[in-house]
Amino acid sequence: VLGPDCHVSSGEITCCLLGEMSAAHHQSLLISVYAPTGRTNVGHGADVGSNHTGRAADQECVAGEGTFWGLGCAVKFPVDLSGMPYGLVAAGVALDPGQRITMPFSLLTTAGDRGTNRLHPGWILSDSPYSLERNGRKYGTRRTARSHADYTAYNIIRPATVDLCAAARDDLRAAAPEQDGTRRVRGAGKNAVLSADVEKGAAAYSEFVLRYALRSLLDEREGGELRRRPAVGEEGPAPPAAADAVSAPVLPWDDPREHDSALAAAHARDVLRR
Repeated sequence: VLGPDCHVSSGEITCCLLGEMSAAHHQSLLISVYAPTGRTNVGHGADVGSNHTGRAADQECVAGEGTFWGLGCAVKFPVDLSGMPYGLVAAGVALDPGQRITMPFSLLTTAGDRGTNRLHPGWILSDSPYSLERNGRKYGTRRTARSHADYTAYNIIRPATVDLCAAARDDLRAAAPEQDGTRRVRGAGKNAVLSADVEKGAAAYSEFVLRYALRSLLDEREGGELRRRPAVGEEGPAPPAAADAVSAPVLPWDDPREHDSALAAAHARDVLRR
C-alpha cells in the first residue's frame, strides 16, 4: 500500500505500507515494512527484510518517519525504528534483529573494530541541520495529492518529534558509563554509543527542544497560526503533531495538537517547564 506522492520506480516492495512521499528509485528490497508516516528513502542495494529467513513469515520492520536506508544496508527482522524519525542507516550497516531504537534524528554506522554498530544520537541535528531544512521545504513544495490534504503535509518539527527528543535527551543523561568508553543507553538498541556521542547528542536534543518551545511561544505572542497546514504548492512548513515516547506513535492527523494552536502553545509551555 503506497501513500500519496510516493515514487517507486525500481526494486521490489512486498507486503509493505509506506506513507506519503516515500521513494525507491534504485534496485533494492523492502519486505514487510510498516511506515505509515512515510517519507522513507531507499538507497541502492538496501535489503530491508528477506524473502527467505528460515523461519515463519511473522516478523516486520516498523520504520520511523523519514528513515533513510543507505547503500547496501541489511536489516534483519524484527526491528522497531518508530522512535527514530528522520534517522539515517549508513551504507553497509547490518542491523541485527530484536532491537528497538528511540533516538530521533540519529545516524547508525558500521561496527568497525567494536563488533557492534555505532549509534550517533541526534547527529542530524548537530551535524546536518541543513538536511532538515531542505526536506521540510521539499515536502511542502512537492505535495500534489489534493484529495489527501487531511493526512499529508505534516511538519518535521512538531510536538510528537519534540517529545521523542526530550525523552531521548533524558535517556542519554541517565546513561551509565562502561569501562570501554561507551555508555549503556536506554533506547540505543544493540548498538554502541560512545561517551562523547552521548554528551553531543544530549546537547543537540536540548537545543532543539528549547528552540522549538521559544519559537512556538514567539509565534503565539505575535499572533501567528502555529498549526496551519500549507496549501498544495506552497513553500515550506512551520512547526507541528504528537506521540508518546513509550507507545506506538500517534499519527499526525490524529493528534489534536496538529490542529489546535492553543494546545500547541500549551505543549510549548510544558516543554519549557520540563
